Amino acid sequence: QFVRQGFFNVDYKDSKPDALVFNRIVSLKSSFVLPKK
Repeated sequence: QFVRQGFFNVDYKDSKPDALVFNRIVSLKSSFVLPKK
């Protein structure tokens, strides 16, 4: 579900070869609406 959260960029300062660090740049707006009865 990583892609559905927003757009991400790799943080090269804090990342290591065995542990990547990602920073979220933009959050996606949720379009979920409860159905009316």
